[in-house]
Amino acid sequence: MTPTARNAAIAAAATLIPAAIAAAIYPDRARALPGRIADTARDVLDGDDTDTQIRRTLARLQALTDNLDLHTRQSTPGISPGALIAAGVAAALVIPAALTAIFAPGRIRAARDRAAGTFRDDADPDLDDEVDEELSRVSERLETLTADLDRQRDDAFDSVTAAAQTDD
Repeated sequence: MTPTARNAAIAAAATLIPAAIAAAIYPDRARALPGRIADTARDVLDGDDTDTQIRRTLARLQALTDNLDLHTRQSTPGISPGALIAAGVAAALVIPAALTAIFAPGRIRAARDRAAGTFRDDADPDLDDEVDEELSRVSERLETLTADLDRQRDDAFDSVTAAAQTDD
């Protein structure tokens, strides 16, 4: 998948997932939204007189604000705030995992395999031997690098000392 397609899919998911959640929590508002958009567009486009359009728009806004408390009380979900917070946390964990599963299934498999190997009771002795061998190789390489650094430091010190002692 190209980076452009991946970014477009992430942007679409970031737009559609909250819209779907809002539609699930407030279905009456979701059903009324297309009608409201059509009414507003009709108010803006109908008539040639600007003053009439402004008055009509202001009257509609006034009607919406007058009924705001009524709609808020009626459409308040019967879900507790704790459940909403838990749903938000779950969504924050599930959505990235789902996007990763869609766009990078290899990473999910690798994470699953690492977790299965970490929490497995019957540890593989060959795996332990491989880890020990790798650690010994890394230790040898670090000792070699340390020796090289010490040698270079001594050479640099001798060069600076020799340069300081020469008379020009």
